[in-house]
Amino acid sequence: MMGQAPFKYDIIGSFLRPTKLKEAREQVRAGELSADQLKVIEDESIRQLIKQLVDHGYPVVTDGEFRRGWYHSDFLGALNGVKLSIYTMNLFGEDTLVGSTTIEGPISWNPNHPFIDHFKFAKAEADQYGVMTKLDIPGPNMVLIDTITTDQANYYGKDFKRLAQDFVQVYQDAIKSFYDAGCRYLQLDDPVWVSLCDDNFKAKIVAAGFDVDEVRETFYQTSQAILAAKPADMDITLHICQGNLRSKKFYDTTYDDLVDTIFQLPYSGFFMEFDDEKYCNFELLKKLQGQKVVLGVVNTRTNELEDLTTLVDRVKQARQFVSKDQLCVATQCGFASTAEGNLISEEMQWKKLDLVRQVALDD
Repeated sequence: MMGQAPFKYDIIGSFLRPTKLKEAREQVRAGELSADQLKVIEDESIRQLIKQLVDHGYPVVTDGEFRRGWYHSDFLGALNGVKLSIYTMNLFGEDTLVGSTTIEGPISWNPNHPFIDHFKFAKAEADQYGVMTKLDIPGPNMVLIDTITTDQANYYGKDFKRLAQDFVQVYQDAIKSFYDAGCRYLQLDDPVWVSLCDDNFKAKIVAAGFDVDEVRETFYQTSQAILAAKPADMDITLHICQGNLRSKKFYDTTYDDLVDTIFQLPYSGFFMEFDDEKYCNFELLKKLQGQKVVLGVVNTRTNELEDLTTLVDRVKQARQFVSKDQLCVATQCGFASTAEGNLISEEMQWKKLDLVRQVALDD
């Protein structure tokens, strides 16, 4: 059986880091602040975020990814066999602090993974308000695709299928660890699914000597095997998007060539971008197999507030193809896939969260 999640109005997971937290991280890098002192500031910031989400009427919270530099690298870098490196790289014409992972040996789950305690802290805070705590972690496919499309040396070489087999065990063990810690709502952030629809990225896969359909099938089989470990009373959702870094996206494509694959997977729901009219082919939702879909109709990249009536009408368009009970609403992505965050103000962040709630309640 599945629980309530995803909710009628929901969140992706990442939020803009408070100025005090950003400054503290800079001080740590400069050797002016200890890790213990940083943790105190992280704890304080997370408590405040959870209270704000509750005050804004949300039934679900996260820790905002406030302990992470990147939505994916911190999780992957704490696995056995993986090394996390931090360096500055020019992305989209801007120097950006990057967290890069290298697989140096057989990959396996770390039973002392820091995200376990991170989740416990957030849950203890959320439980005081009677709301659910969601944990969002990266899905496995980013590392799998990197094995194919980059020349970075790693333990598995180009044998992405063997890596996929080991990742199945990693994620099955992770699900058990998080479940034992009290997690009943887990989200896998896996935007790389969308790369399989992007012509430029598909060309990279072919140029590396791989077949796109074969890669898609490996993604699918890996996901099926991972979800086989899901306890009956745990909801696991999939978040896919066009990518997100400082209000820039990595892909530009529709979901047309993707839903026949992902909608066959037994997720509780799918978080998908529908903030741009050109992506709004809602007829695709007819292919859902009873799962929920979370319509990402509010954009986190722009510092402008959308029109409520326009968004309510968009959700009503979707209802032509899927039942109202299956429809939920959220932003199209998080506000800060990296610690730098999108080019949006904190004030606008909360206005957009209020708008999401309004759209859901007015529909």
